[in-house]
Amino acid sequence: MVAFTTKLIELLSLRFKPIIALKRRYYIRLIKRELTLLSINETSRVLFIGCGALPLSAELIYKQAHAKIDMIDMDINMVNGCQRYLQHAKLPFKLMHCDAAHCPLKPYTHIIVAKQVHADQTLINHLTASSSPNTKILIRHAKQNRLISGLTDHVEVIRS
Repeated sequence: MVAFTTKLIELLSLRFKPIIALKRRYYIRLIKRELTLLSINETSRVLFIGCGALPLSAELIYKQAHAKIDMIDMDINMVNGCQRYLQHAKLPFKLMHCDAAHCPLKPYTHIIVAKQVHADQTLINHLTASSSPNTKILIRHAKQNRLISGLTDHVEVIRS
């Protein structure tokens, strides 16, 4: 139910600039913390998993760190909404419709998994096995102390 509500809010937010501005204010503090934690900069290549229709995190990372951003979402409605937002905002992101558990990960220096993404063991196994050894992976999670087996030292779970 929460995932459905979040998706609905994001799709509706695309039509209301004050809501976008309010959500952007929420994400600014979170992104500053993540940029520091992950050392994202202009040479970074970031994959954002679960971008949704309103990719404010990816936009703020791009604007603050000038990193190259690719985004994926497995929900075609979110991808379509995101595509409209990217065109309107003139953001140079690559957007893909795919399941993160089957997406190639080698070219990325950083991977961020949105809180709305269900980070099950299949996804975690794919992230740790298919990414480059130096890739920094951040999994946003509502409860930081949740134990996720199979994590390596290059995966950070943060409470957002």
